[in-house]
Amino acid sequence: MTDPRAWLDEAQRLAGNATPGPWWEDDQIWAGRVEDGATIIAHPETDPDATFIAAARTDLPRALSALRAVLDLCDRSNRPNATKLLHPGDVRRVIKEALNPVETK
Repeated sequence: MTDPRAWLDEAQRLAGNATPGPWWEDDQIWAGRVEDGATIIAHPETDPDATFIAAARTDLPRALSALRAVLDLCDRSNRPNATKLLHPGDVRRVIKEALNPVETK
């Protein structure tokens, strides 16, 4: 069985090495920002997974953050001095916070 944190570390390393997002899809899949010179990754007419590929660049890092937040919450709940049991509402809260981070100024 794969260690969840090792898998997260590897997935985040791969995402970090990919062309920066967001990527977008119109009649082609584009990666990078226009001012950086966009790169065509896939074309929807030849690659039926094009929309998924475009969304994955943004969605995977968000999902990784949410999973790491849940694992951190579980770790805090399992400490010997933890005073409360892990509640499903807490899990939902950390997932929501990880998927929709508050912008800091």
